[in-house]
Amino acid sequence: MILELKRDNAHLQRNIGLHIEKNDMSLRCVLPTKYDGVLYFEDYYAQFLTIAAHHGWDDTIKGIVLLSHLEGKALSVAGACNTFVEMVDALSEACGREKGDAAVLKLRSRCQKQGESLEEFSIDIVDLVCCAYSSADAHTLSKITIDAFINSIDDPTVWYPHGKPFREIDLSWVVEKRRKKEECPKLTPKWRGPFLVRRILNDVLVKVQISARKSCVYHTDLLKHCFSNDLMTYPFG
Repeated sequence: MILELKRDNAHLQRNIGLHIEKNDMSLRCVLPTKYDGVLYFEDYYAQFLTIAAHHGWDDTIKGIVLLSHLEGKALSVAGACNTFVEMVDALSEACGREKGDAAVLKLRSRCQKQGESLEEFSIDIVDLVCCAYSSADAHTLSKITIDAFINSIDDPTVWYPHGKPFREIDLSWVVEKRRKKEECPKLTPKWRGPFLVRRILNDVLVKVQISARKSCVYHTDLLKHCFSNDLMTYPFG
């Protein structure tokens, strides 16, 4: 019995050793993805540092690997740099998130681009607000984001769904109608998206209802598209 247990234990130890060795070999093949400067560099850099730490690269190896994985705009920015630190600084400046006053200025001039979806636009607004007002609390960030988002929408199907301009005073009509007759049912989207983006879309929905003087806007293609299942999560807090 004891011999059988020892034999089974030895067999188990060999299997564990082979499993660890196999996983170690697979991790050795892990390398950073290509970077072209379209995404924010901070997001890519976090991935790069994780892989570099796993392999134990020093700054010289980091510089070689990073440069070999750059393309497009990012390669143009880092091509003239001599060290890894210089490359990181240059890429952070050219492809990183705007900070402080720069983010505030970009937020003020940011408008929905032609062909840009509402969810893509909202994610960029959230990111700019976080950079511009990094010290603000979650409630303040949410309010600023909603205001900036609504004021920057450039889509006639939202503001003029029936050829009628939006009037803020009509808000009382919606509130009164909801309170007395409950004729404005809430939409129940199929997706469970982030709280902030859902609030933004709900606010847009209310304003469309005000403008159209209707209780439901299921016919609005733009809002149907917004309540899809592919929104990214960018919650505050």
